Amino acid sequence: MTQQYKWLSTVAQMKLLAAELIRAAESMGGDDEESHDIELVLAVAPAGTVQDDDGVWNAKPILTVRLDEYPEEGVYPVDPYDPTGGRVDDPTPPASAQDDAKDERQAGACPRCDGSGEITVMSDNSPDAHDVDVCCDHCQGSGAAVDAAKFLAAALSGEKYRHMQLWAEYRNFHRSLCARFGYGHDEIHFRRDLVSLEEAIASKVAAPAAGDARLPPLNIEAAAKAMAECMDYPWAHMPEQGRATMREHAQTVIRAASQQQEG
Repeated sequence: MTQQYKWLSTVAQMKLLAAELIRAAESMGGDDEESHDIELVLAVAPAGTVQDDDGVWNAKPILTVRLDEYPEEGVYPVDPYDPTGGRVDDPTPPASAQDDAKDERQAGACPRCDGSGEITVMSDNSPDAHDVDVCCDHCQGSGAAVDAAKFLAAALSGEKYRHMQLWAEYRNFHRSLCARFGYGHDEIHFRRDLVSLEEAIASKVAAPAAGDARLPPLNIEAAAKAMAECMDYPWAHMPEQGRATMREHAQTVIRAASQQQEG
């Protein structure tokens, strides 16, 4: 006659037993998707047939979980009356608490790299370009939003200073032109006077267009750069529109000088 085993249990104990059997299955077979089809054996071990890590044999029947294909790997014992064997597990926080903790981490993370400290960029523009991980340019690798804000604020401050410097240099250039050609300089609204300043300069240095054909082959670019240096406005800092205007002025001066020599 086959011996039958049964255990009287409460709902709470049955839940603990179910959780421990899940733990046993994951411990013996794995907890990823590839392990879902691994075959396990759930069996009853009579008293005195299973030895624990301390060398003590089971005093009463227990449940065991083992791999069907590899029984030599041993068994995972589960006592229905004491599923965890006295083990105390850390309580699992409720889903809402986990979500709140995740949101809190995300709130403190750099928005550029999501807290990882690295971003993925293309290695180059060649056909063989590939993704490479580099240090986050916002948080400088820390992954913290506060560091990202600090570094960005510093970068913006430097950019603002650079624009203010260029603005001051252009204003000084405008003041120099006005002084050289006898035109009134407005310290505040000098930008609105650009067109009238150009007209005033053109009226002073304009020459007949007929002289264009008689101009010798001269380096207008070099002349324009020389004029810029004379006005203490480096060519490298001058916008392209200013360079074009300076070339026109240089050509006009050359025409006037050439006409004067011919006269």
